[in-house]
Amino acid sequence: MKRNFTIILTVLIITVSIVGYSIYNVTHKANLLEEHNKIYEDCYQKEILGNQLISIINKAVDQNEKNAIDKKENTIYYENNGENSIQITIQFFQSKNVIYMEDIASKGSESFVKAFGTASFKCTSIEYHEKTDYVKHVYFEQTKD
Repeated sequence: MKRNFTIILTVLIITVSIVGYSIYNVTHKANLLEEHNKIYEDCYQKEILGNQLISIINKAVDQNEKNAIDKKENTIYYENNGENSIQITIQFFQSKNVIYMEDIASKGSESFVKAFGTASFKCTSIEYHEKTDYVKHVYFEQTKD
């Protein structure tokens, strides 16, 4: 009788542990996703200054580096890995082409802040990775000089 009780108790403890660990993992992944996306979603449809934009670009570059996102062959541009890579593009008044965050980061934050620190930008589009729901692409447009 004692032996059966011990076996049942052991199986119950193992089952509860597995369920608890699974719940913890799901919650932890959801929190990481929310934390990652919050940076970009907070500026959606809002005007921000160039100083704030360069901070967002630096965070995106840092996240790509931490996630070991590969760069396209012989370029400075990050590849889309379909999971956790992020790309930021910006449309400036004086350019018909969009400018990639890597172009700005390679020239240095200081030069961007000098030229566009007080300019206004608006995030008009956010795209997500289908597989993971992490932010994939953020598009900004310059609204004021």
